[in-house]
Amino acid sequence: MRILMVSHYSPFTRLSGTQIFAKNLALELDKLGHDITMVYGVDRVLDRSFDIIRSIDRREISLVNIPYLRNVEFSSKCLGFCKNFLKKTHVDTLVSLGVSGIEYTFGLLRSLRPRPSFMYYAVDCRASEYQRKEITLKSRSLFRRIKFSLRRILYTRSDRLSCHYSDLVLASSGDTATALRTYYDIPPEKIRILYFGLPDNFAKGFEVSDPKTPTFLHIASEPERKGTIFFLKALKTLREKYDLKAKALVAGSRDPFYVNVGKNLDFDVTFVGLVPPSELKPLYATSTCLVSPSVSEGFCLPIVEAATFGKPAIVSEAGSLPELVKDGIDGYVVPVGDVDSLAERMYELATDSELRKRMSVKAKEKSKKFTISDTAKKFVNIVRGFKVSYD
Repeated sequence: MRILMVSHYSPFTRLSGTQIFAKNLALELDKLGHDITMVYGVDRVLDRSFDIIRSIDRREISLVNIPYLRNVEFSSKCLGFCKNFLKKTHVDTLVSLGVSGIEYTFGLLRSLRPRPSFMYYAVDCRASEYQRKEITLKSRSLFRRIKFSLRRILYTRSDRLSCHYSDLVLASSGDTATALRTYYDIPPEKIRILYFGLPDNFAKGFEVSDPKTPTFLHIASEPERKGTIFFLKALKTLREKYDLKAKALVAGSRDPFYVNVGKNLDFDVTFVGLVPPSELKPLYATSTCLVSPSVSEGFCLPIVEAATFGKPAIVSEAGSLPELVKDGIDGYVVPVGDVDSLAERMYELATDSELRKRMSVKAKEKSKKFTISDTAKKFVNIVRGFKVSYD
């Protein structure tokens, strides 16, 4: 099959879960013998080490590094590229990986005959995501709240129209599928659930250890959405209520607001910043557990990444998280924003070695259900089983 994949950002340099998944999926589809063309926006110098994989056709769209303006520019240039490409090349499906603005491309290309199926991969439902994120903005500046409101209007509208203009919607989780039906009135028969997947050998070559000093790992790629403030408050509770001597690692954003909160804690907190997967893996392997008290999640890839190393996760009951963690089996699920419950579960895992061992076994078992080989095969079956019906 010939598959055209569209990503707003480079899957080969960006470290967010969506772009990592896009790269994993492209590589696996390529390995299965499908012809893959990827088009994506770039605003920085790329890591050209990926050029060794010649069979994937990459088309880069140069963009200005200005928020909102780059979205408009990408939509315009992406439409032009797709229109010319589809006129010259037979494509079975065009899949957008959560791209803002792709709705206009879908809408304006529907008149092509013949045309590929248009599939929109909803990595989350923007309407529910932004509604849930409001809880973490109360202590932020007025400018931050205004920026949030503007993004909410633009991205929710784009997300809704992308779902309506596409032939089929791929949802990253059951929760995302439910939200799309609820907020956008998308009929159930138009939605297919397709979970993220990891390379089957993701943890290969890394020695896993149970640290003597409890070490909590938190991924703060988007601090407001990831509930970073709840994680930091839980560390304070661990120190004041339980007098627990432990470490905390925060990977991802080094937002000054959260760094300042961390400095004022009587706790060993290290903000390691953005790290590539090769450097993140040792952090998984040597941590006690992953802590993800998010307020919204379409699919939380770090939970599966940690599970491949046998590390349990403590998560909030937000979005897809209860689908990925079974409370008391391979981790814990706590109410959103409940700092006391979060700290209590962190203390239990830090001080009970037998509990960690039991949960470690279950976490590894769970990770085998989210392999990229399985995800790619399901994606291919969805594409092959769908026929375009011309309006």
